[in-house]
Amino acid sequence: MFVPYSEIANSSRVWVYQSDRNLSDEEVVFIQQKLLVFCKDWKAHQAHLKSSYRVLHNRFIILLVDEQQQNASGCSIDSSVKVIKEIEIEFGIDLFNRTQIAFEQKGEIVTLSIPEFKKVVQSDTVVFNNLVTTKADLEENWETVASKSWHTKFLV
Repeated sequence: MFVPYSEIANSSRVWVYQSDRNLSDEEVVFIQQKLLVFCKDWKAHQAHLKSSYRVLHNRFIILLVDEQQQNASGCSIDSSVKVIKEIEIEFGIDLFNRTQIAFEQKGEIVTLSIPEFKKVVQSDTVVFNNLVTTKADLEENWETVASKSWHTKFLV
């Protein structure tokens, strides 16, 4: 069952999918429509999952599930991966490449390979911590500086 992002619990589980390129506004609208349809019927063991989504910075797809009433199961997670893979195919994008690091550079979001990122990262570089696990974590720690996230290991 779809729930507006503002109404889903802060403890909700989060998955962040990073696109390898910026999405157009038209692509974002299509993705939002697809995710709305998916969330309205997302189930685990025949029970509707209280879920939501966001597309941030025309680059990141966020899925959320409030597991206070029903946990996301293996099969339900598989179904979410399936819809994300469908989006990949429809737009010719890569949403599963974890070897690309997204960060802000001169007001733009840029992605680089890990070796290239290591060459340019500084402690105050704004990065996106896609390892966040809850809505609260997303809101507090997702868009942050490298020195305050796991990216700190790349600082020289």
